Amino acid sequence: MKRILFILISVITLLFTGLKSSANEEFTEIRRISGDNRYLTSVEFSRKNFSSSEFAVITSGQDFPDAISSGALAQILKAPILLVENNNISNEVREEIGRLGADKVYIVGGESKIKESLIKTLNIDYEILAGKDRYETSEKVLEKYEEISGVEEENIIIAGGNNYPDALSASYLAKELKKPILLVNGENNYLNRAKYAVGSLKSLNLKEFNGELIYGPDRYATSLAVMKYLGKENNEILISSGIEYADALVASSIGKPILLSDKEGFSREIIEYIGSLSPNNIIFMGGEKLLPKYLEDQIIGSIDYNFENAVLPEPMKSNTSGKVMIFTYHDVGDKEHRYQRTPEGFKYDILNLYKKGYLPVSLKDYMRGEINIPSGYTPYVITFDDGNKNKFNILDNGEIDPNSSYAILKELEGKLEFFNPYATFFVSGEIPFGQKEYIEYKFKLMIESGMDIGNHTKNHANLKENPRKIEEEIAIQKSNLEKYLPEDYEVNTFAIPFSSVFSGREYKRLISGTFNGIKYNNIAIGIGGWAPDYYPNKSNYNLVSRIPGTRIGVDGYGMYDFIDYFDKNPNERYVK
Repeated sequence: MKRILFILISVITLLFTGLKSSANEEFTEIRRISGDNRYLTSVEFSRKNFSSSEFAVITSGQDFPDAISSGALAQILKAPILLVENNNISNEVREEIGRLGADKVYIVGGESKIKESLIKTLNIDYEILAGKDRYETSEKVLEKYEEISGVEEENIIIAGGNNYPDALSASYLAKELKKPILLVNGENNYLNRAKYAVGSLKSLNLKEFNGELIYGPDRYATSLAVMKYLGKENNEILISSGIEYADALVASSIGKPILLSDKEGFSREIIEYIGSLSPNNIIFMGGEKLLPKYLEDQIIGSIDYNFENAVLPEPMKSNTSGKVMIFTYHDVGDKEHRYQRTPEGFKYDILNLYKKGYLPVSLKDYMRGEINIPSGYTPYVITFDDGNKNKFNILDNGEIDPNSSYAILKELEGKLEFFNPYATFFVSGEIPFGQKEYIEYKFKLMIESGMDIGNHTKNHANLKENPRKIEEEIAIQKSNLEKYLPEDYEVNTFAIPFSSVFSGREYKRLISGTFNGIKYNNIAIGIGGWAPDYYPNKSNYNLVSRIPGTRIGVDGYGMYDFIDYFDKNPNERYVK
């Protein structure tokens, strides 16, 4: 059974005055609309957005080609889109049609998609809009749109029929311009009436287009290009998967801006655009399987006012017998995975902890029992492993990369009261942070900011497989790091690569030893939090177990598992 190590710390009383605190407000509201499947999600979306409607649009949830023509039609009808299986209409869909008070349903798609005999069981007036293929079906929908609007529409919108994400992104354009969408695959009788095209010439199968082409290098960038083209300051944005069409199709009925995401995170361009808009309301269409929780983190972490207006909660009652969390990160980069957090995700981690009354302390101070935070709050420790450039990067123009770990910590120091940018960077390799010409400059800034440099071996060595190298790997790397550091700075913290577990004589060799006249004496030995348990007492042991700073692949033993645990069990949390 895997358990996580927490470290008990002793109380040190320090007086702080003038502390401001109040209840935290929620600034960016994130909601999810999701059912157990795409059919129930369509019902849930209808319930949330339509109190009633004369009409409903029904289309297949199993086959997208006909379905993607539905959005603009639903908009002009002021009706929801309800998804059904080809051979079944669920009781929930039937009940929703009744709740809406709909007098008529429009079926988009032919007999091969939804059987007419099945539609008749609804006992309601219906009309089928279908052609021999997706393009002819799209024309039928366009004709119905024009019949409802009462005019032959000029300046229509076209999108590629083989590229459903672009057609769904076009739904926002359709709503704002009050124009229908037509699917095309090359030349078409309606092209002379088209002014707007969402997608590239290649996706449209056209050699040229005389109107406005709106697109990006991929489906995600195209969804952003539509928003930028209209240039409106949207207070509400919908987020949908760029991999599955169903949820975005359902959302297209209300014509709100839809941004697409993959499972690994938003692109840098999209997340920065969301941050610049600072929307109050974000709606995620679908569950966490397609749109994981860390996408929410990324959005909240991108919006400045969430930090500028954040305050600490009221101080808690002291509890010096409680436990402390020590977190380990490997990397901060543009995509989210097991060993990488996005810059905005990392910011969110800190904001979330702050709003719950947690403040960082340095690992060295922690090991010495110097808990330099206001009374009534809980310390935690941030550590980073390895020494790649994303930890502290200097851009080509000589400026510090704002998305590097160092820069994020410094940024939040200026936004969160009583927040200090304390972190320990366990570095391996001969060139810390990948830019030799800047090593001393970076180390100087980090030490001046209260950050620490720790040892992670010279070669990121697996010392468990080759214990003969323990002294060499630790001592050589200590010497390598200290030659760039201030003369009085000692590298005396160490993180074991590969989360290896040591005991007995080998463990003692990690703490202290000598190689070629280079001595080391480590006050802290960091291990991975998924390792077997140790229950150290700092008067006897140096070992610290670290919790993974991620939401991915942590098997219930990650950062948010333990934050949630302490929310439910506050009596087990150390409070100064």
